Amino acid sequence: MKAAELIEKRQPQWSELEQYVHSFQYGSRQKLTGAQMNRFAALYRAACADLALADSYSLPPDTVQYLHDLVAQSHNQLYRADRMRISNWLPVLMYDVPHRVFHDKSVRVVFVLFWGMFFLSMWLSYEDTIWPQFDNQPILSDFIASVDQMHSDAGITMQGGRHATLDSPGFYIWNNVNLCLKTFVEGILIIPGLVFTMFNSYLFGGTFGYYARPDAPVDVYNNLVNWATGHLVFEFAALILATAAGVKLGMSWINTKGLTRKASLQKNGMETIPIIGCAIVMMILAAFIEGWIAPSDAPYWVRFTIMILSLVSIIGYFIVLGIRQGGRHEIR
Repeated sequence: MKAAELIEKRQPQWSELEQYVHSFQYGSRQKLTGAQMNRFAALYRAACADLALADSYSLPPDTVQYLHDLVAQSHNQLYRADRMRISNWLPVLMYDVPHRVFHDKSVRVVFVLFWGMFFLSMWLSYEDTIWPQFDNQPILSDFIASVDQMHSDAGITMQGGRHATLDSPGFYIWNNVNLCLKTFVEGILIIPGLVFTMFNSYLFGGTFGYYARPDAPVDVYNNLVNWATGHLVFEFAALILATAAGVKLGMSWINTKGLTRKASLQKNGMETIPIIGCAIVMMILAAFIEGWIAPSDAPYWVRFTIMILSLVSIIGYFIVLGIRQGGRHEIR
């Protein structure tokens, strides 16, 4: 579809949405019926989809700016009142968030880079015939040594054993959220953020590959797997999302797609909120698992079940809902 055809087709809907915004600004939303509110929400989502596809359709810069302003004003009016009502938040949480995260290019790029580096590092560390002494690289060897000290039977005994207390998650919540925000800020600088995330992926992949080898210490392997199973699913996913949110915001300064830099930062800043929000939520969930389950005497099947449930919840929310909701922006 050509730009002129799209503008001609969508203009009536944009004008209708503009009328709703005007009525909210100078009137009362309480007078609207439920059907009218649903129509307004549908028009808003359609405008969001049009703005997201503006680059693909090569829309003129003034049209892109118009859509950006319209979407911003509509968003403010749609969510300005009754913010704490579940009925208002459910469509956002179950529709907008998974759709935005799943279709975000930055999330996909960081996902591929993270897991690509993780499995490559794991493979090279496990198959030491391909790259002999790969696990003896300066920083990786130090990391493995610290893991060895922390998760060996002797090391756990020296630490006084592992015990879960009621306030155990507190430390991990503080640590995880700080890590999440640090990763986000570094992601804004793009290269430092990607390097930091891939470096962590390299360390974890190399470490797991090393301890999976037949000649690795059995007690460390068992204790490490016992400790890691469960919370790392959420932590890794959160690390990917936090990096992607930062990279997205950083790229909006470089590639404005016809907008002014200020408008580009505003637009992409709003779009990064659900991504970094999901990252923080998953870091907090990981903190509770790491604080209560990881150091407990819970059998491995409990930990494994938590890991599977975590994985299923991530796939179900971000992928299944993200795909399933993909076509609802369109209004015929």
